[in-house]
Amino acid sequence: MKYAIAALCALIALSAGARAGSMLTQGQLNTELGTSCASQGKTAPCITPTQMSDLVVTAVPGVSIGITAAGSSQSTATGLTSQMNTVTTVPVGSGIILPTPVAGQVVYVSNRGTNPLTVYPPSGASIDGLAANAPIVVAVGSTAEVVATSSATISTVP
Repeated sequence: MKYAIAALCALIALSAGARAGSMLTQGQLNTELGTSCASQGKTAPCITPTQMSDLVVTAVPGVSIGITAAGSSQSTATGLTSQMNTVTTVPVGSGIILPTPVAGQVVYVSNRGTNPLTVYPPSGASIDGLAANAPIVVAVGSTAEVVATSSATISTVP
């Protein structure tokens, strides 16, 4: 149930024009849900403070297309800021860095370049149990779906 509510809140935040990465207050959320609450015969607040504290909207919202991979190390690679990312220019040996992981966060990285794409975790994090800071490689024409399982661990979804 928490995930369904969190997904609803993310959609509301986007449709309400909330700033990317911002959190809605209880009042803002109840205002956005006002019609739904009324249709259920409930009065504001529909979401209680306890329920509100359970909501953590941590997705990196947005879609980025036309990303150019850069650098040849974690410190020089292109940083990603969106949830859905399409890398279209991939010079040989170049890469990108995933956003700072927040448990439950999902990020997609599509390689539409002509070379394999090196994907680094943020500094100190690890992907699929590899050593901290070790990259994975996304083949040409492939998409990697990664899920943060904690603030320091990321897993790929097969």
